[in-house]
Amino acid sequence: MSQVSQTAEDQTKTLSLENFLMESLSKEIAAEGFEVVHAELVNSRQKVLRIFIDRSNSSDGISLDDCATVSKLLDQPLEKLVELDRYFGGPYELEVSSPGLERPLHRETDFVRFSGKEARIHVLRPLTADEIENRDYHVKNPKQKNYFGVLTGFKDGKVRLMVLPEGSAAGLAGHLGLKPAKPGQKISAKKIQKALEERDRLRENPPVEWSVAIPTGLISKAHLEPHFDAKEILGE
Repeated sequence: MSQVSQTAEDQTKTLSLENFLMESLSKEIAAEGFEVVHAELVNSRQKVLRIFIDRSNSSDGISLDDCATVSKLLDQPLEKLVELDRYFGGPYELEVSSPGLERPLHRETDFVRFSGKEARIHVLRPLTADEIENRDYHVKNPKQKNYFGVLTGFKDGKVRLMVLPEGSAAGLAGHLGLKPAKPGQKISAKKIQKALEERDRLRENPPVEWSVAIPTGLISKAHLEPHFDAKEILGE
């Protein structure tokens, strides 16, 4: 077996184990109102199992006390997992933390729960027109692999997303055709403000032609996107 194929196989095994841990450990902490939203394995000089947790039925944040509680709850279940012994081949460190602003999205329930929130979704390959269920959009974006927009639900094994222009001020202004008066000049604050106001308008009433469907089996990574308002971006 070549080194490249062996590395790909190792990555697949690691991903499979991480998904297994996410589901199995969530069951161990469900009674306390927590869930595992992501598991990350590090097997190099340091051997670490990172567990990211969230509240299963609440929008309250995760505190340091919550992390300590979950760490204790997982002590015994982790000791019984022979899969981790095989993977690490010895002792490892457990780290439990909050998912942060860019909360990972994995399950169908995640996409339903956070419907109406902005998210970024990366896919393994460009999607076909049939897969995204929007031929007009596909004609304009045939090679797209990264999507940013508002989650609108989940149906038939696909995440429903209303695509929006990127949120960075300068990038958004350029996307909307608000170019500087002369080549080489920066886009004015007034035009950036206009671009951000247009972004907010599109967020409230996004065009139907920007609606796409993304099969979960082709998603490599998905997470919530931190939202900043116009004043924050302009430094006001």
